[in-house]
Amino acid sequence: MRDTPLHRLDEAAFWADYADLEELDAYCLASFKRMKPARQAAFLEHVQRRQAA
Repeated sequence: MRDTPLHRLDEAAFWADYADLEELDAYCLASFKRMKPARQAAFLEHVQRRQAA
């Protein structure tokens, strides 16, 4: 049961705590560029919705 989306998010957050700002930017952009267009659109909608709140 360790390989669940929530576990992956927790693990990503753990490693992000150790990354510097340049690493965070690089991983974020690289991950975004690997997403399919529909996933990119959903990600942007999620981020923009959180900014507006």
